[in-house]
Amino acid sequence: MASENETPSIPLEEPRMEDRQTLLVAGLMKTYTAATVNEIPLLWRELSPYLGKIPGQLGRKAYGVVYNMKKPELAYLAGVEVSTASDVPDEFNVVRLPDMTYAVFPHSGDVSTLKETMSAILSEWLPASGLRVVQSDEEMPDMLEQYGEAFDPATGAGDIEVWVPIKNRTRTITVEPSPAV
Repeated sequence: MASENETPSIPLEEPRMEDRQTLLVAGLMKTYTAATVNEIPLLWRELSPYLGKIPGQLGRKAYGVVYNMKKPELAYLAGVEVSTASDVPDEFNVVRLPDMTYAVFPHSGDVSTLKETMSAILSEWLPASGLRVVQSDEEMPDMLEQYGEAFDPATGAGDIEVWVPIKNRTRTITVEPSPAV
């Protein structure tokens, strides 16, 4: 059994690698500490009345953009893809994510277990993969949560993916010499 400070490990599916062009996300952003991170669903509730009505909104997917996961305060933006930042509501933040390669992990549980998926990605899959994550900064997040069209906010389940920006895609593979014949 995991201790109170440990996040239980869950099995991960092998990710797909996806090259994504620039993504412009507009939404509401707040900072959270370890003590307040469980309040992120409240930010989504604040965003809810705007969904489908945001000027320039593209499609029906929503994004959770996570910055500074390794610092005492992380920044989290709950938003949607937009074509332009010029007409979004004044209370919104807009982030432009550059062209990037991502390791994309499906999340099979409901949104309440997303923390376990993220923990397994960072503590288990990433060290074993031979890949490195792009360092978070003002332009590049630590990771994205993508909520697809089949996501059901009422149940908190369905069509959730975690996107991790990958710095390099070259793996070091050790090849054992063939035995002499």
